This record gives sequence, structure tokens and C-alpha cells, in this order.
Amino acid sequence: RLPSCGLSIPCQRLPSPSHASPARHAAPLQLAGECANSGNPPQRPSPRECDQQQRPSPRERDPQPHLARFRGASGREYDGLSDAEEKTWSREWSFVQMADTQFGMLDGIYPDSGETWEAEREMAERCVHHINRLKPRFVIVCGDLIDAMPTVPSLQAKQVAAFKQVFSMVDPEIRLVCVCGNHDVGDIPSRESVRMWEAEFGDDYFSFWCGGCKCIVTNSQLYTAKGSRVWTEGKGRHISKHHRAEALKLAAAQDAWLAGHCSRSDSWQHLICFCHVPPFLSCPSDLWFPSSYTFEPEVRDEFIALLKKAGCSKVFCGHYHSNAGGWDGDLEVVVTGPAGCFIPVTATKGSVESLSAAGQDFAGMRCDAGCSGMRIVRVTASEIVHEWKTVEALDREVRDLATGEKEAAARAETEKEEDEEQEEVFVEQEPEKAGAEKEKEHEEREAVQREEQSGAKEGVQKEADAVATEEQGFVGGEPSTECVGWVAVASVAVVSAIGLLSRRWA
Repeated sequence: RLPSCGLSIPCQRLPSPSHASPARHAAPLQLAGECANSGNPPQRPSPRECDQQQRPSPRERDPQPHLARFRGASGREYDGLSDAEEKTWSREWSFVQMADTQFGMLDGIYPDSGETWEAEREMAERCVHHINRLKPRFVIVCGDLIDAMPTVPSLQAKQVAAFKQVFSMVDPEIRLVCVCGNHDVGDIPSRESVRMWEAEFGDDYFSFWCGGCKCIVTNSQLYTAKGSRVWTEGKGRHISKHHRAEALKLAAAQDAWLAGHCSRSDSWQHLICFCHVPPFLSCPSDLWFPSSYTFEPEVRDEFIALLKKAGCSKVFCGHYHSNAGGWDGDLEVVVTGPAGCFIPVTATKGSVESLSAAGQDFAGMRCDAGCSGMRIVRVTASEIVHEWKTVEALDREVRDLATGEKEAAARAETEKEEDEEQEEVFVEQEPEKAGAEKEKEHEEREAVQREEQSGAKEGVQKEADAVATEEQGFVGGEPSTECVGWVAVASVAVVSAIGLLSRRWA
């Protein structure tokens, strides 16, 4: 459990150029005075220069620097993940995608949020632990960071503070990207709800680069606002005309921004899109009705066509609180399960019932290690591969890794002990082995000597026999007496010679 630091996260808003504070006018007034003294007419800075002068960086505008990472999205870009830094592909890399941490959901009854979020917090903490272990390039939370709607700002602020307290423990070397969802900015965003989001998390839509890939983050609730039936049958029925006009204006601005990015001739290895609400759950022809979890068909078709034309290969989203997704040609929509509360789907996959809350078992909602988790995404030069893993599966990986390391260490220790034992036996047996080898060598020498002696005896005997035969000959086939005598003499001589040789060899 992370220690409580008692953070209070105030909602800070930047004044617009039209309502600039007096301090912001100090520099231009001084410049005008200097120009007047020099006799030259004062020159008014351009709007772009004025905006650059007035817009501080995320770190400069955050009184708590350790929380500045939550406001990394600024100027429709992301601090530290720009094209100048990350546009070139060098090698494969990975990132982690999460969705629906939604602090307060388990204890609440929709649309009211719960006052406690211990289970959601525990799952988030354990996910953060594994994120730091895996060390991806970035982690992105695709919407519904908290459960309380903008209409309950006090409770939402508490949940935002708890979320930041947990995710501030992500390794500073890992970029943290936050995407807004319907619980963060409302089902139909207003200018005020978007400003509340921006005060805590920066821009609601933006782009960034990582490892040679371009990533686009959209505010999916603005696509909900673009639908027609949502205003007559869905959640827009009770929204004021002013609110509707604001939402449609915000949606038009995002459309123009996205069209501009998709029409650029940027050279990227992959183009990836992130949002909260999925365009579809199983296939591009998914039906829509007021309780659907997707875009209305005409909005979906326009969105998908734009991304496909630009070469986008993946759309990562959440919102469904379960894993789903499908393909439209070469474009895959990946619907990622929750890091927080899991809602079982009771309807058949792809059926009409599965597209809305009617096909889910809210009574069986859970938030535990067996169902909460995150998606690990590996980006190679040719493809993007992803895998959903529960917290339980991630914990098992750590245990298996630790067990494997222990087993490897035990095997190494056993091998070392065996080597030492063999060395001791060798040292003990060395003298005995040396004596045995010497004895063997002595026996071999004696055997050679015996063979030589035997050969010498045979040679002498044959020579004596030949001499006796040649000199004396035979009489009537029988040796004469004189011959026998000479043979005897020769035999005595041979025996004497053998004796002399034996004494000499000995």
C-alpha cells in the first residue's frame, strides 16, 4: 500500500489571452515606453508570439513539480515525445495500455459513484509495480480514470487525487499518458468539463511520437456528440441547446485537427490511435441503440475511413470493461479490459445484446487480480503484437522468474559442490594411482626382458645345432659318437653363455 501524502489537487486554469492578468501586460507596456523614448512606433507582438510568451510549460504551470507529468499534453503535443526526439525508428519497443481504472466504481451504483475505492486502488498499485518491472517506453490509460462525473466536482477531485497518488509512483523514465473518458469529461462534454480535465491532465486530444511511430489521442466523447440519435434517443435528450452547441463546436475543432494530421505526409513506421469509446466492439457493422458502447454508424464510418486512409493499423480503447474488438480490413480495433472493475458479458459475442449493458451482468461485477489487468504491446518494424494479462498472471510471472532464478542458483551451487568433491577425490587418489602406474611399468619391463631372454636362448640353440650338423654330419642316418660328444660340448657352452647373459641383464 502506498503511503498517503494528503495531496490536494486544486483546479487551476490558465487565463485566456483575451482575459490576461495585469502581470502579463507588464512586458508589452514597458516595450511600448521604450519604443516611444526612441522615437520609433511601438510594434505589437503577433498572436502566435503572444501565445508562446503566455503559455508556460507543464512544469512551470504546476505548483507541484512531481505532478507535472500528468499535464504532459500541451499545445496538442506531448512533452518529451515530439517528432524531433522520437521520429526515427531504431529498434523494436513496447508500451502498456490500460483502461477504466475508475476509482469509486465498485462501491457505487450508476450513475452515482462510490465514496471508497480500495479495491480499484489496490489493482492500480499492483499494475504500477509491474509497469516499473517491465519498463515500457510509455504507459497509456485509455479513459475513465475515475468514476465520479464532472457534475460532482468535489468527489471527482478526491478520486483524481487518489489516482495521481498511485500513478505518480510510475518510474519517471516511463512516460505516463492519460486519455479522457465519459466519466472524466461527461457523456456529452461541455467547454467547462473539458477545462476541468485540462487543468488536471492537459489537452483532451493531441499527438505524440515514440520510437518512429506516430500516436494520435482523441476525445471519443466528442464523437458521441456528433451523432444524431444521441440527441433524440440517447443521453443528449436532456442537454440544453447551449451545451449542445458547445459540444458540436468542440467536435468540429477536433475533426479539423485530426483531418490535418491524417493528411500529412509524415514518414512513420506505424500510425496508432488511442481513445476511450470504441468505434465498434466486434465488427464495423455493429448496430447502435441508445445504450450502445460504440459510435453511431455514420460517425464510426467517417472516423474509420479517415484512419484507414492515413494508414492507421491499430485503435486501442476501453469503455467495455471486458476484452473485445475486431477488424475492418487492415485496421484492428482493440477493446482492452479494465484495470479496475470487470463486468462479465453474458450475451453471445457479436450478438445485439452484447453491444450494450443489456448483455452484461452488473451484479457479478468484480475488481480483483483474477480479472483486472493491462495489455502489453510490442512494436516491431513490421507489426504490432499485443497480449492482455491479468494482475494474477503478472504476479505469476514474477514468482516463476524468482523460482527460476532460485533453481538456477541451486543448480550452480550443486555443480560447484560436485566439482569440489571430484577434485578432492582426485587429490586423494593421486598417490595410489602414481604407485600403481610405476608397478605396471616395472611389470611391463620384466615381461620384455623375459621375451628377450627366451629369444636369445632359441637363437643360440639353433646356431649350435647348425654348426654340429655341418661339421660332423651323420653316419647311416644316426649321429656318430664323436658327433654326440661335440653336441654335448656345445650344449655346455650354450648354457654357460646363457648364464653369463642372465647375470649381465640382472
